[in-house]
Amino acid sequence: MAITACQILHANDYGGMNQQLTSALSAGWQPMGYLRITNNDQQDFYQMMYQGTNVDVNAYQSIVDNGQVLPVKNSAGTVTANGTASISQSAINSVSLPDSTAIVTNTQVLSIPVTTGLALTIGTATRKITLTISGGSVTAASIS
Repeated sequence: MAITACQILHANDYGGMNQQLTSALSAGWQPMGYLRITNNDQQDFYQMMYQGTNVDVNAYQSIVDNGQVLPVKNSAGTVTANGTASISQSAINSVSLPDSTAIVTNTQVLSIPVTTGLALTIGTATRKITLTISGGSVTAASIS
């Protein structure tokens, strides 16, 4: 639902504005933006109010809740894991992956124990490597 009505409250003193705000809030109006105070010949108070909801978003925007689970994809667009969003002060500040998932970057050097029952040959060969991940880190690799 979109915003259905707007009004601007105006008063010449704090008490008058407080009374109007209390009345408007009890009638279902919501404040939009900050209370504006001007100091010309006299002090004036202004407050924009609306009814409905102001959470309409554009096609390129989304609403994400704190703790919401989101798919995390690699550059190829493949879903690799689900992460949990962490929101602070109305902004996503991180997405945490589960303990069974690690982020490994190209050319990253890992110092991990490698186990295999096969003798490794010198030269280029294609091998299957199975990674073991614990606590978000690669802890072991097995070559087959």
